[in-house]
Amino acid sequence: MMNNIEKEKLVLLDYNELLRLSFDDINKRFVKKSYVHDVTLFLNKVMKNVNTLYRFNDKTTKVFLISYIILFHSEIINDRKDDFSKKLSLLTQTLVSSFEDLFEKNLSMKSYEVFHENLIKYYSFFEEWKKRDALILIRPLLETCFTIDLYIEELEKSEDKPNKEQDILDLKRQRTRILTNIRIMSGEDGLKFYKIKELPFFVDEKIFTDTEKVVRKAFWDVFEENLNEKKYSQVPELLKDILNLIKTIVKNENFLNDIHNNINIEVVSTSIENNHFIIDNIKLYMYYLIEKLTQLQQPSEDKNTKMFLDNINKMINDNNDLSKILRYFFENYFQKLEKIRYVMSYINKDKDNVKIETI
Repeated sequence: MMNNIEKEKLVLLDYNELLRLSFDDINKRFVKKSYVHDVTLFLNKVMKNVNTLYRFNDKTTKVFLISYIILFHSEIINDRKDDFSKKLSLLTQTLVSSFEDLFEKNLSMKSYEVFHENLIKYYSFFEEWKKRDALILIRPLLETCFTIDLYIEELEKSEDKPNKEQDILDLKRQRTRILTNIRIMSGEDGLKFYKIKELPFFVDEKIFTDTEKVVRKAFWDVFEENLNEKKYSQVPELLKDILNLIKTIVKNENFLNDIHNNINIEVVSTSIENNHFIIDNIKLYMYYLIEKLTQLQQPSEDKNTKMFLDNINKMINDNNDLSKILRYFFENYFQKLEKIRYVMSYINKDKDNVKIETI
């Protein structure tokens, strides 16, 4: 026959019930202040029952409850594949299992000691994970600030730029707003990375990051070399890749149809097959795609994209090699699309995600 504490557990923290809840449903339950308060009172009853001095407060209860979300919905809240995330998943599984054992073993002192040890390990690691996750999420914001700094430097060097002072002032205001968001998300740690002009990376990601940079550079080096040898077959393929990537970002049919109607890859392929491929065959497509980019990106990126367009124009007007122009366009365009996709996935995730930063 169940005692009162066991009955209360079934009402508040029944493992099987929580397991069946969707991410939205479990999240809605866990963010209710009244629920968190009731769970805190319940957990402290458990602590008193095993005659310990440890007590929960609402903050530690929230962190404890998030272990269930990480355990049952890791693909949403802990979706990175690095060693750090794997360790957090293991700690959450161990913690929840030891909590269940606490009741299966009738709140014995030994089972409590195991639970308490797992709780301390999980709580400490969770705090580190939270800080780390915040630093990972601010990377796009830091990149934008670094770009703004470059704009400001260029403007300060220019002598005949109209509205120079106002443009610099607008950029500085924009940078201040972004830095405020960085501070909110990651505190002073995030601002330190801005001051040293570096992006936050971690040891267990570094090998992948460095490898990815080498692979990407090698790809574009080969692409440029092929163009120099008048081997243009990759150009229509890269245009296809751009259109496919845009489809993963945009769901608006009118937007996609407009692109489909304005980008004729067959025309580009035919000009290549007939050995008549020149910059005029593709420059209008580049201009069009850059204009579409401005409709997808964050407003904070507009000045960056304008500089991108200005550089393309300058390279064309200066009669730069076709290989240089196409490499510059495709390499930068893909980077910009990837950044848009990353930001949009973060925004969409943030709409549904547990507000860990408020704990």
